[in-house]
Amino acid sequence: MARPRSAEGELTNLGVLIQAAWGLDRSWWEGAACRRYAKASSLIPSPWQFDRVQRVRHGDVVYRGEEMIKVALTFCQACPSQYACARFAVEAKMKAGTWAMDAKDLAWLASIADPMAAIDWAEDSGEPIQRVVVRMRQDVRGMA
Repeated sequence: MARPRSAEGELTNLGVLIQAAWGLDRSWWEGAACRRYAKASSLIPSPWQFDRVQRVRHGDVVYRGEEMIKVALTFCQACPSQYACARFAVEAKMKAGTWAMDAKDLAWLASIADPMAAIDWAEDSGEPIQRVVVRMRQDVRGMA
């Protein structure tokens, strides 16, 4: 059997990922936009589960990952649970899916010294976490 893969390659630490998420508070999901969407949609996977290069045929329509991620991110920007979702994703070491931001931005956020401070700042300012992280990444690139 082949190893599980994501857009970035093999998921060699799948056991570590499952352990990291075990026991974390997921109560934030009750009010999340993705939960409301999941209840109303028959599309599987949901926009939050698409990989960037994935294609899914649903009837006569082909859903492309890049487009579905944009749909997910649109919902995330207005989601009341986006900051708790981002905290969960960092703590659970999520590597795939959309967790309040693009997977590339989440990986960058998780790599910085204090990702929770960035999430707290975004929440305190009321600005969508995905915008804050994109701006932070741009600022860091501009300083290099």
